[in-house]
Amino acid sequence: MNLPDGSGFSLARKLKEKRDTPVIFLTGCDQDEEMLEGFEAGADDYVTKPFNVKLLLKRAEAVLRRSGRKPGGRVLDFGVLEVDLDGHHVSLNGERVELTPTEFELLSLLCQNPGVVLTRRVLLERLWDSRGNFVDEHALTVQMSRLKAKLKDGDISYIRTVYGTGYQWTGGTGD
Repeated sequence: MNLPDGSGFSLARKLKEKRDTPVIFLTGCDQDEEMLEGFEAGADDYVTKPFNVKLLLKRAEAVLRRSGRKPGGRVLDFGVLEVDLDGHHVSLNGERVELTPTEFELLSLLCQNPGVVLTRRVLLERLWDSRGNFVDEHALTVQMSRLKAKLKDGDISYIRTVYGTGYQWTGGTGD
């Protein structure tokens, strides 16, 4: 509830405004008024300390199931862009985006390292190592250009080119 830079209630409201993210409050506050405020802020569940870890996991699974998400699935949600790392599916504005295996590997590497500039060398090594295929610098540039085009959503850019260095995942927060 009491976060260093605000309240859990306001954070839950902001999350629910931007996207339908499942929220479970985990807190030592067990007063009815606080619990009610948590649910009014958008909580899907409210667990007070001390708690049984196995029960917390079951509650989390139930919340994910009700929200239509797979428990244990690795789906990265960037608002209108969803990346299912396990199912190798990408959707933008609810529409499936068809990616080549190399494009998906690039996307996976970038979005799992948000804000980190991945050098061209690192990307080339990862692409080479993952499938044993040779990918040269020109091919990387072409693949990245195609990936950026497929993920284009108006003025939103998910991948920033750091000229002379590599690429950075912005998650749609800026270029």
